[in-house]
Amino acid sequence: MTWKPKDDEIDAELEELGVAATRDTRTLMSLLATDPHALYTSLSRLSELDVPDNAQIPSVDALVNERMPVLFRHSTEPQLLHKGKAMGGQCKRLLGVLIRDIGTPVPLPELLLANGLRSATPRRLRELETEHGAFEIRTFAKDRLQHYVLVHPEPDLDRCARYWLRSNIRNSRLPPSRRVLAVLSAEITAVVSHRDLDYVLPEDDAVAPGRARETSGLAADAIAELRKRGYRIEQDADGYRLCGLTG
Repeated sequence: MTWKPKDDEIDAELEELGVAATRDTRTLMSLLATDPHALYTSLSRLSELDVPDNAQIPSVDALVNERMPVLFRHSTEPQLLHKGKAMGGQCKRLLGVLIRDIGTPVPLPELLLANGLRSATPRRLRELETEHGAFEIRTFAKDRLQHYVLVHPEPDLDRCARYWLRSNIRNSRLPPSRRVLAVLSAEITAVVSHRDLDYVLPEDDAVAPGRARETSGLAADAIAELRKRGYRIEQDADGYRLCGLTG
């Protein structure tokens, strides 16, 4: 038996919303209450009507593409100095909502509604914290709901650029020694962590969807090969440092 709200219940909700109780409004409320597909379709269409102003959204793609050649001017692989994926519409919409409410906690249900109830909404929010601007977003739980607070409206271009440098190297077809040199040379004399070297040297074998590839364990061999070629690479507890570009 399908549940159906009573007329007095519908009228009470319409009164609370400030909407006149007519045959049409009662029919609509009853439909939304009993037909999940109609509810989803209506909410999706409404979300399209409340798209934040794109003028308030930083041009992350262009800014990161401009920043990478400057930040990594010593890179031995300049062809990898670009943002590997453009910011999509969902990320722009969510960022627009967070910028509009800058500094104010926004509950996840509100962000879900703004994004047309798409199940990937939490993943898109994580992408804003990494690959699409490295925005500082605080999260906390209140009343059993997750809340999101955008701390600053401007992206962290350097952190985002570092993400894409490592991602591009990881997904490239370069041999291990060139991958390691690409990371070390990008910020010459800076320490590159063991974790970062392992990240750009994953196993070639495919894995199940949604799971990251394991590290190949080739970092030590790649460092040894570069040293044989004349590169001066220092090592300490934190990682490795390239001391010059002459090999």
